[in-house]
Amino acid sequence: MTVIRDRRKEPLNDVFGTDIDRFRRRVLDQVKKAIHDDVSVGNLADIGEGAIKVPIPKQLTREPYLHHSGMGKNFKRVFPGNKGLIPSYGIPSNCSAIFPGNIGFDVGDKIPIPKGGGGGKGSGKGSGEGSDEPGSDNDEFIWVNEADYLDILFDGRRLPDMTKLKSKETELFSLKQAGQISQGPFNRLNMPATNKKRRQEELILAKGNERRIFETLAEQFNILAHVDDETAELDIIGMAAEERNESVLELSKQILGAMDGIDFNDISPNESQKILELFQQSIDVLEEKNVALLSEDDSIMLEALKQRLEEQKNVGSKIGRFKDEHLTYNFDKPKPKPNAKAVMFCLMDVSGSMGQEEKNTAKIFFWLLKKFLESNYKKVDLVFIAHTTEAKEVNEKEFFYGTETGGTIVSTCLQKTMDILRERYSLDEWNIYSAQASDGDNSYSDNEMLIKKMNDLLPMLQAHYYLEVASSWRGTRASEMYKVYENMSKETNGKVQAAWGIRGAPGALEAFKQFFPAGGGPAVQNAPGL
Repeated sequence: MTVIRDRRKEPLNDVFGTDIDRFRRRVLDQVKKAIHDDVSVGNLADIGEGAIKVPIPKQLTREPYLHHSGMGKNFKRVFPGNKGLIPSYGIPSNCSAIFPGNIGFDVGDKIPIPKGGGGGKGSGKGSGEGSDEPGSDNDEFIWVNEADYLDILFDGRRLPDMTKLKSKETELFSLKQAGQISQGPFNRLNMPATNKKRRQEELILAKGNERRIFETLAEQFNILAHVDDETAELDIIGMAAEERNESVLELSKQILGAMDGIDFNDISPNESQKILELFQQSIDVLEEKNVALLSEDDSIMLEALKQRLEEQKNVGSKIGRFKDEHLTYNFDKPKPKPNAKAVMFCLMDVSGSMGQEEKNTAKIFFWLLKKFLESNYKKVDLVFIAHTTEAKEVNEKEFFYGTETGGTIVSTCLQKTMDILRERYSLDEWNIYSAQASDGDNSYSDNEMLIKKMNDLLPMLQAHYYLEVASSWRGTRASEMYKVYENMSKETNGKVQAAWGIRGAPGALEAFKQFFPAGGGPAVQNAPGL
């Protein structure tokens, strides 16, 4: 797909304009999709564990380039921003052109890439470079490590309404630039700081090498001046650069005289490179004049100095190149936000109506919730409660891998939550959340008790999330229990959130994203039928 863009208002010194941002967004979208797919097909315990390999279609990494159009007498072309003024661009009148904003096209319009052709490269799946399907032999790949995997998966999500800030144990963290280091990932490379180091070194080394070249040339000059009665030797050791340059410039003026093409009045003492060239010409003139008068030792010394000069010039040609020691990376460290204690109650129906598929969906949601809390908060308590007709607190292993079954009375898990709250968690200090997963099956007579228990529990909570997994026995309709929570959501202005029809890992992930929107904002309103 070709997108018409108008780049006239983009900075002239920005080579890539907004292209690099669009490229990053495209690659990030591909990474997000790969991570979500990994969650959807992965095993429960594998979510967020280890790095994953993400294919990046070659179409996303191919750089645009200028090429010869091969246009003949007749051609068709898109000219963004030309406003239809064909004559001002010298385009022949028999040529057909598309002008955004003038003949049915405008900035932002998308033009499909023609199928087939493409210089013989073909099209469609498996056609190599022409294919944009992940997995092509020509795809690029990037590895996403565990930390980045979770960062991208959870995408800035936060627990809402964490307002009780008295804890010294639990901290929210955000990354803050804390300085610079010499090693790091490429995306943290600080080019201005890297260039500054390179320029500082270049300045120091260039000045030092320049001084050494002047001194080597001065030694050559003195060997030749020693046998020339008309020329005095030159002593520049210890001179400041400007004084040295003035001396060499004056000496060169005497030797080279009025040579064609040299205007000494236009040369400033600060122009070291020009003065070096004049100095070399002066030495060449002296050598041609006096080489026959040199002793054997002087000739050997002169050749040695010429070799030294070549080595110094080679060193000078390498000054200014980037070296590993120039590389400077931004270093971020976690900055604690206001302290806050938080506890999440995880309530799951493990009764007989919850088949293995239903339990797996619920467990994936709770596993995502667990990973989310562990990766975003230094310490948040997780309390696991499993219930049938009775509710009990269980450990993490039993919660995720237990096989208990039985009847269903949902209100028991709410009562158990309140019992634990009163026993272990002060309402003044703790931010309290609960998440509940069920297939919606409950004794009809218990729904009234459920409403009573929820009304007792809600004043203690920051938020409550109800996840109703899809069930083969109920079909496509929501349960009465879901309707209870849906009404509570309206009455509490979203403090209670509910979703139903959740099936498998993709559904669990979508429900999680609904409950915890990116950026930590308010939860998305109930979206039945996920």
